[in-house]
Amino acid sequence: MSLPFHPLAPRAYRDPEHFEREQEVLFAPHWGAVAHVSQLSEPGCYVATDLHGTPVVIVRGADGNLRGLSNVCRHRSYPIMRGAGKAERFVCPYHAWSYDLDGKLLRAPYMDGTPGFDPTACVLPEVRIEVWQGFVFANLDPGAEPLGPQLRGLEEVIRPYAIAELQVVGQHELPQPWNWKVMAENFAEGYHHSTQHVESIPDFPTQTSVCLEPDDGPYWIYDNHGRPGSTGQRLLGIGVFPHTLFAVSENNGRRSVVWLHLRQLGPTEHQLVISALADERIAGSPERSQRFTDGLLTFHREDQALCRETQRGLASAYAGLPNLCRSQERVIERFHGWICAEFDKAA
Repeated sequence: MSLPFHPLAPRAYRDPEHFEREQEVLFAPHWGAVAHVSQLSEPGCYVATDLHGTPVVIVRGADGNLRGLSNVCRHRSYPIMRGAGKAERFVCPYHAWSYDLDGKLLRAPYMDGTPGFDPTACVLPEVRIEVWQGFVFANLDPGAEPLGPQLRGLEEVIRPYAIAELQVVGQHELPQPWNWKVMAENFAEGYHHSTQHVESIPDFPTQTSVCLEPDDGPYWIYDNHGRPGSTGQRLLGIGVFPHTLFAVSENNGRRSVVWLHLRQLGPTEHQLVISALADERIAGSPERSQRFTDGLLTFHREDQALCRETQRGLASAYAGLPNLCRSQERVIERFHGWICAEFDKAA
């Protein structure tokens, strides 16, 4: 799916009207990763999160099936669950209304005899989900196209890494006072690594990163095979439009994934959920898991400074259209092209 390049103007990173239009066109109809199966290994395991500003909970039911449910109480719309864990039922902390793992109302204190109250109608609505390569994706649009066929080409590339077998070993939620696209674009190129991440990833070779132009599907890939003759690290950067980002790594047989979930809060802010996944050689050792997540945060702090200053620059009266490096920033071209194509389709 070749996309023409239409560079985004600075307004796209700070204008409230443009941001609201993005919610309708880019986010509401599309899939986003919200959990990994390693977090949902047993009945009762759940992950509560937000998808495009909507509270949802992913749970493995007593029947062993995964479900996506609205995470908003049918009483007065208070979010029910927080974080991730294991529960026999969902209990709203506000007034103790409780639901089973299928979303059916179990108890509503003092509601007996209330005129017009029908407990069978107070069911948590289901949210559509699909499991792809171990990640649980959700979509708020019941009529959206299935995800799997859209990612068929990407699946062929990523299958050898067996990321469904990895485990979440660390997760952090970080406020980010800049537009979500600034974060996505920073992730999508290695051009800045040799100047900004010299100490945290000294061996990352910018000149051997290759953007693979997909012929189908709403995604991008860049593939770094390491330095010529290297037997060390290989890194795949992957984006599933609009805002699901993965860095899939293999280093001397050790497999890991860094997963970024960008929760949009406004035109100049978002919440970043950054998760570290690893194979048993790291996941089985608390010390190695801690080193992995600590290193990830060190790396991200370097990117935070870059993104913060980029957002400040985009507010300048002199900010203009980007002049991108074709050999190093082809993914950003594809990202901008996809955004413009989606707006054109919705016009």
